Amino acid sequence: MNTPCIFDLETEALPIAEQLEKFEPEFEADTRLKDPAKIAESLNDKKLKWAETAALHAERSRCLVIGVSYDGSPTILEDDEPKMIKVFWGNFESDSSLWIGHFIKGFDIPYLVRRSYILGVKVPAGLFDGKYLSRRFVDTMEVWGAGEWGARISLDNLSRALGVGKKSGSGKDFSSLWRSDRQAAKSYLLQDLALTEACAKKMNIF
Repeated sequence: MNTPCIFDLETEALPIAEQLEKFEPEFEADTRLKDPAKIAESLNDKKLKWAETAALHAERSRCLVIGVSYDGSPTILEDDEPKMIKVFWGNFESDSSLWIGHFIKGFDIPYLVRRSYILGVKVPAGLFDGKYLSRRFVDTMEVWGAGEWGARISLDNLSRALGVGKKSGSGKDFSSLWRSDRQAAKSYLLQDLALTEACAKKMNIF
């Protein structure tokens, strides 16, 4: 078997004005409120909470970086988004390795597919096996679940449980960190790759 590829991606919400322009739902204020100022405040709070989830939705965010690692040699893709995704898919098509990540079936791969549709990037023909993702994708969360439907665990908790380390931060802060301290953000992503690889080895995935 070829050396597996470990990967992880980080996303960034689109500006809230752009989100609201394209996708704003009908927000409703608390019906108990009567004061116009409090009603306006309530609606604004709901808009902000809605916007806070944007990084999880392909139509309201963008892929900021993708980290990939072969045999402990990590690379961070950080070019313009379409080119970055094309490179990622190209790497997938160019070999027969396992591609391993945490929660990749529930987030990373569906997200990249949807961004590809939006950006006009071709999705590899071998990405799917019928209605399922290719067997080349191995999700450490799914392996940990051991067949239990809907089993969830964070990478941090999985790493702690397996005794291979712990995360140094939270992914929800990545975009801000990327803007303020590029090197620290890269270190965070590289740690995620290392922890994912360590978990995969501990669970005998490879």
